[in-house]
Amino acid sequence: MSRLPPPPTEPSPQEGPPFPLLAVLAPLAGAVLIGAITGSPYVLVFAALSPVIAVASMLDGRRTARRRAREGAVRFEEECGAYTRLVEEAHRAERAQRDALAPARPTEAAPLESGSVRVGVARAPSDRAPEGGLVHVGGSRSGAHARQREALLARASWHPALPVLVPRGAIAVRGGGPAARAMAARLRLEPGVTVLDVRDDHPADAGGDAAARALRPDVELEVHTASTMTVRIAGQAPIPARPEFWSAPERERRRRAIEAQSARLPDHVPWSSLEPAGESSSGIPIGCSEAGQSVIDPIGQGPHILIGGTTGSGKSEFLRTLVLGWAHRASPAELSLLFVDFKGGASFPDLAELPHALDVITDLDESTAVRAITSLRAEIQRRERWLRDRGARDIRDPGASLGRLVIIIDEYAALLAALPELHATIIDLSARGRSLGIHLVLCTQHPGSAVRDAIAANCAIRVSFRIADNADAGMLGAGLAHRLRALPPGRALVTDAEGTRELQSALIAPEDVEAVRERWRDSPDAARLWQPPLPTVVTPRDVTRESVDDVAKTGWAFGVADQPERLRRTRAVWLPERDGALAIVGAPGSGRTGALAAIAHAAHESGSALETLSVDWVDAEATLLALRDRTPDRTLLLADDLDEVLRRCGDERAELLRLWDDVASALRRRGGAVVASLASSAQQQGLTAGRFPSTLELGTATSSSPSRVSPVPERRAPPGRARWRGAEVQIMTAPPLPAPQPPPVPDVTALGPRPCVVIARRPRWVGERLGRAHPALVLQSAEEAASLGSAVSLEPRVILDDVEGWTTRWSALQELRRTCDIILAEVGPSELRSLIGLRERPPSLHAHGGEVWLLQPEAPIVRARWHELADEAEGGPEL
Repeated sequence: MSRLPPPPTEPSPQEGPPFPLLAVLAPLAGAVLIGAITGSPYVLVFAALSPVIAVASMLDGRRTARRRAREGAVRFEEECGAYTRLVEEAHRAERAQRDALAPARPTEAAPLESGSVRVGVARAPSDRAPEGGLVHVGGSRSGAHARQREALLARASWHPALPVLVPRGAIAVRGGGPAARAMAARLRLEPGVTVLDVRDDHPADAGGDAAARALRPDVELEVHTASTMTVRIAGQAPIPARPEFWSAPERERRRRAIEAQSARLPDHVPWSSLEPAGESSSGIPIGCSEAGQSVIDPIGQGPHILIGGTTGSGKSEFLRTLVLGWAHRASPAELSLLFVDFKGGASFPDLAELPHALDVITDLDESTAVRAITSLRAEIQRRERWLRDRGARDIRDPGASLGRLVIIIDEYAALLAALPELHATIIDLSARGRSLGIHLVLCTQHPGSAVRDAIAANCAIRVSFRIADNADAGMLGAGLAHRLRALPPGRALVTDAEGTRELQSALIAPEDVEAVRERWRDSPDAARLWQPPLPTVVTPRDVTRESVDDVAKTGWAFGVADQPERLRRTRAVWLPERDGALAIVGAPGSGRTGALAAIAHAAHESGSALETLSVDWVDAEATLLALRDRTPDRTLLLADDLDEVLRRCGDERAELLRLWDDVASALRRRGGAVVASLASSAQQQGLTAGRFPSTLELGTATSSSPSRVSPVPERRAPPGRARWRGAEVQIMTAPPLPAPQPPPVPDVTALGPRPCVVIARRPRWVGERLGRAHPALVLQSAEEAASLGSAVSLEPRVILDDVEGWTTRWSALQELRRTCDIILAEVGPSELRSLIGLRERPPSLHAHGGEVWLLQPEAPIVRARWHELADEAEGGPEL
């Protein structure tokens, strides 16, 4: 019980200070003594000030005391008002709890203990009373504030109007006048109640065990029971009748009565011994009560069932009995079962073999649980559309032709602890389940704390096994916590529209499950509510079998997308006109290259041309330059490990990215697109910012529910598993990427019909190689060529010198440029610009393999291979 705090403390009395007699006499005596010593009469003037000061101090102290008293009174009044509101709220909650614990009316044939009748309200001890026991006004304390506090404490200790419930059965009304006749008439309307006529002077006529009700003409009602409990309505001194106030003999008598009633029930009830309910009834046999076989009716009295009890009390066995009984009376077309077992999956392995069963979801695979609950949201919408299209108001309409779905959750509290975001879906299912044919069966050890009011309000059937906590007993509606504590395993109190009854739950055997499975052997299994998880391998043929949105029909399908929230799968489609450039991001081993190959295959099948970027950054630059200068139509540019290519190019990264952007823009204008694969860290470097509006993330295996707040921790995803446009995708297998085809590098030779100018960083080394390759070749230096003037252009020869030599003869070089081929070997871009005067950036070269720059008259500078230097050992840094 939740106790109220102590009432406010009354303000302490504030008294003014007394007259300070010594403080007046001491200065006066001192002044007289000083005047006698000094002989000055004026000293006595100061002595006269002492009484004045003392009187002023006393008056000021009393004024301060009165102000503090007023402040304390105001504070006490405010606290008393707040405490009064707190008491009223606590009493309202207590009244609501008592009303909720009142059992429903039983049938005419119900036994005496099956329910109670409410005869009025009475003043009674409050469960919310502050610590310290019951309080009566009029104690020894005095004062208005003390009496006000005493009144608050008394008000908090006694509830003014708690319901008075008496057992049904034979009730005697004693008394005369219209009030007694009215009470007797009302009691005759109560089912399960027999009213006995008893004269005022013969109270013993009521019988030994029958309850007697005394109604006096002044409308004061005394309720007497066979246990001598008495509650006087409108009286002033009620005698407590709550269980905690029972006397020891009364407590023992009730314990024996409970044991006697329990002893009349069998300890073991085989499920096979139960008789099936009639065709006109939707009840499910679940066990035996004192009146015989007991059934519950989830369809007629539900729709939802709440089950509570401690470990080992029989909750899970009751679930199995309920499920098997329901499956016995309904075909798989009429009933589908979804098991959610958060105790490791040990409760329903055999029942999962029934044709009604959809799946068993356990705490060992939380992602599947999220997938199933996500699909249930879509199932709610599907059922709503189904009923609307057929003009049916709910599932009971003959035109609905819709099967029922039962969701059995064992250890509901553990489910919410692991996946708290699923609570909203459970609330939605509980609110709309009745009309849609969706039933919840919630089983938990602590229903008082695990099941919220929004769900419990829709659980009209409540089954209470052994429970030790009063709050849990109240949530289940049994109202007899002392009785629940003594229940043996398998024994339960069931509360539904027929009242509260105790029963022994039936137990099923393996042959019972087999018999039900055999009963529906020729019936098709229940249709699944959701698609199975994505496979780890998807072929192009699998992709073509899936549906596709009309908008994306012209795009490139590269895999299968899972959409459990819409109960379907679709093709994963990249539509460049809608999505823009695509970045495929993932860790090593996640399947980046395979995803790139799948997109390339889809683009090739649609008639688009493919261009693959080389991982060699020099060749990649050559490809980009060629695409920029001559952009083809409907071409897809693929770049595998683009971040690695950029890392290798070092200081040329910015230039290569600028070139990539130019090509991407040119391709987009001509119906093409670009796609690149990147490592996960590339996004952190800002590489994709602004360049790739769309991202395909690989290695992601979280739930596909967009509404999740606390996602399930990621598990290791298979290669090719990705996230695309909010859905989980499995990339299809495809042929390998086409090999890069960079533009060919032309060969150049020093032997030609006209002179060739060579600018080399190591002219002697180059001259030696040329001499060995061509012994008859004429080699000249820049100085010799300058002395010949214009005659040099008429003779085939090689004019070879270093950068410094040509710099001093810059005018001669410009003259030769108009008629001669110029080869630059191992020369940097800055030296090229200073010698030739080029403004555009030259193409990049490999530092090995004999690659040089070739500048021909009236032509742009190009990358070429000088075969006389091509046998140079590979390696060394790139220029």
